[in-house]
Amino acid sequence: MKKHLLAAGALLLPLLCFPLTDITEPVLTVNPTASETVSPPSTPTVTVTPSITVTPTPTEPPHFASGFDDATVLEETDRMDRSASPEWWLNSGGWFLQQGGIGSTWIGEAPAGSRWRELYNRTNSWDTDRGMHPQNLFRLITRTAWRSPEQRVYFRIRGDNLSASANREKSNGVLLFLQYRDSDNLYYAGVRVDGSAVIKKKLAGVYTTLAEAPWFPGMYNRETSPNLIPHQAWIGLRTVMQTDGETVTIQLYVDPDRSGFWILALQAEAANDPPRDAAESGYGGIRTDFMDVEFDDYRIEETEKP
Repeated sequence: MKKHLLAAGALLLPLLCFPLTDITEPVLTVNPTASETVSPPSTPTVTVTPSITVTPTPTEPPHFASGFDDATVLEETDRMDRSASPEWWLNSGGWFLQQGGIGSTWIGEAPAGSRWRELYNRTNSWDTDRGMHPQNLFRLITRTAWRSPEQRVYFRIRGDNLSASANREKSNGVLLFLQYRDSDNLYYAGVRVDGSAVIKKKLAGVYTTLAEAPWFPGMYNRETSPNLIPHQAWIGLRTVMQTDGETVTIQLYVDPDRSGFWILALQAEAANDPPRDAAESGYGGIRTDFMDVEFDDYRIEETEKP
């Protein structure tokens, strides 16, 4: 009887918060069977989904940039789809060279017996000094078309090719093509050897001057002062073209010392009257005349977001 009371007391003592040191007899431990085992309640799992703010990524207008890093020589072809480059079509000039981050026309005389020297000697000897300077007629066109492009390039004149051709004149220069559709339908803007900044339009083979103003100082003379554009110095050209219904607006900027500071040189407006059945867009590119020129940091991009 005493043992039963002690066991019952042992069970009640914890409920009365007695200290264990007060228990003088062993405590009976009862191990429940497996069927009686009670698992402790599981802690509920709480999944917290963090609040995420999604910022839309702005759509960047299409663009094309070239640092001229690949060591390649692009040869002239008679059609764009025959060009070996996916980016450029050399329409005229024999060769376009890229090396060490710099693009260029051919520099100096074309090698004797070379393909383009022989070809130009037969087909346009007068403008190319019997084929020695195919680069006198350098025309480099992008293979992507643009409707309202912003375009830029830095150039450095290495030397002049003072050809006897009557086509070596004050209207020659370093120029950027805009909405080039073919050799008879295009716009261009840039600087001329007579020191002027110019914006021109060519429609059905006829040129129209849209804007022109003096830019580089000096007095042009075909024989004694044939090129007023500074030589051996990097100069930037930048054009912005906006096509708005029936009107085209073109701005020409110049960075005269590669400082990154662009100066508005000219602005012009013209009727948007492309050739019949022509697309609304056209190609960009670079034109130089009767000189050896290097290029750097070319970029063209669409100013209108898709």
